[in-house]
Amino acid sequence: MLAALAPLGTEYTVPLSEGLRGRWCDRYETKGKRSGAFSSGSFHAPPYILMNYKSDVFSDVYTLAHEAGHSMHTWFAQRTQTFQDYDYPIFLAEVASTFNEELLTHYLLEKTDEPKMRAYIINRQIDDLRGTLFRQTMFCRI
Repeated sequence: MLAALAPLGTEYTVPLSEGLRGRWCDRYETKGKRSGAFSSGSFHAPPYILMNYKSDVFSDVYTLAHEAGHSMHTWFAQRTQTFQDYDYPIFLAEVASTFNEELLTHYLLEKTDEPKMRAYIINRQIDDLRGTLFRQTMFCRI
């Protein structure tokens, strides 16, 4: 995933890598842990991703990339905005997360020639585009 995000530069990938290898992500399944995935943050604390990551579940890589987009958006906002201005609406929040997914898709398509894998990635991308274009535009109406 980090290799896919390399076009964003080291100013993006280095803190993300350090954060994910540090304490930014609770990725292990535990009893009582809620399902789904989300990134949370507050002004004086690092971002935090809560998800269940399994290395053999392909979609979990996309989920991590998506949540990492939210985390890095928060991380940069904390460093460049004042407290009263660092928060952002959900419509804006989805830009960074879906862009990370786009970069991951393009990276994976560049790295594989296997027809079934390419078909899977392209089909996933079509489903995501349809869902994102509809769902995310609905957020701006809220």
